[in-house]
Amino acid sequence: MLSQKLVTRVKEVLSRVAEVYYSAGLNVLPTWSWKKIPAVRKGEGYEKWLVRRMTREEFESFTLARIRDTKEFRNVLGIAIVNGIGGVVTIDYDVAKNGSPEIEERVRRLVREFGSFVYIERRVGADGSKYGVHVVLRVPNPRELDVRVEHPYSGEITVRTNGITVVAPSIYAPRSRISQYVKLSFVDISTTYYDKDLSVLKEILLVLGVTKIDVGKGAPARIGSGFRGVRIGLRMGREIDSVEKALRLLAEVGKVLGCVGFVKVVEGIARGEWFVEYRILREVVNVNHTRSTWTIIENHIFRTLAEAGVREEIVWQVANLIRSLEEEFLKRNGVSDAAVYDHIYENLENNVEQALKFSEHGHEPSGACIYRLLDLCPNPCNSTFLTKLFSNPQSLKIALMRVVNGV
Repeated sequence: MLSQKLVTRVKEVLSRVAEVYYSAGLNVLPTWSWKKIPAVRKGEGYEKWLVRRMTREEFESFTLARIRDTKEFRNVLGIAIVNGIGGVVTIDYDVAKNGSPEIEERVRRLVREFGSFVYIERRVGADGSKYGVHVVLRVPNPRELDVRVEHPYSGEITVRTNGITVVAPSIYAPRSRISQYVKLSFVDISTTYYDKDLSVLKEILLVLGVTKIDVGKGAPARIGSGFRGVRIGLRMGREIDSVEKALRLLAEVGKVLGCVGFVKVVEGIARGEWFVEYRILREVVNVNHTRSTWTIIENHIFRTLAEAGVREEIVWQVANLIRSLEEEFLKRNGVSDAAVYDHIYENLENNVEQALKFSEHGHEPSGACIYRLLDLCPNPCNSTFLTKLFSNPQSLKIALMRVVNGV
């Protein structure tokens, strides 16, 4: 347990940094020391600040008050910025092979070539362990930006234009493993480079090992014959104004498509239960990086909501409900695997971000339905959920009409 003296000093520094970043036009949220999510009480939400600028009163009464609190929020020892607000985007270099010479050389080169004008940070353990790297830039219209990359498995690279990024000098200490986000650059986020033509962003990605970069605005997804929420049901989708309605919409889509397993999962969430086993399915996922059962199912859920035109704030509320249920599942089953907890605090958020761009990092190939693999569906069909969804876009319209009209 951290000493009160250390906690007080960390909170003093966090308050000053948060004030600087808010004054620079960013949204800043307080985070727990034991998980990388905003510090909210049970039943509270923070999703509205993922899509709009915080007012001064909200910043003071929520962010600063919880950072400075040494009782109820004693374990608030971090801050996060919201990507997309104030023009910021984060390149998240999630180091998979910790400590390999190739990765360390890439990080050194990154700091050497860009650290004088671009914000760079890294999470470092008290035992000397080195973790992922964040690079933060400011760009025009970040929420319209859609960057897709191809890269080696040695480190997963994501350009985040939504969601949150935990930043220095935050402390992260799950299960007594203490680490801290450390600034490696000479500039902070408030003064990081404004990359008007995205040229610096591309250069940084190349340094990190990206072999192909595709930058666009809302480029269509590369799977199936995906369609867009803006083409069907958007007006009705905006009427899905609660988590309850969103879950009912998902269930109705599953029923229209005849996807029994998907309906079972959604109805379980509606009951307050997550029962899906966490497994890595490298052998059935046709991508160059391992995916889990949780990621695949989350992709189905969030992509469906995005296609239906459901408001971003509601999608994040559904995600946070799923996160809490997954946490309860792990505690109930005595799971302590760090990789699984990393999924809850990082991968889930990334799955939401990708869905809002009408994309995803991984899904089952044709003929390998996740629900059949998990024995949740007895139907002998060979189609995956997304294949059914993309081949039957009217399913969304039918489901939306049922929910909105109360049928």
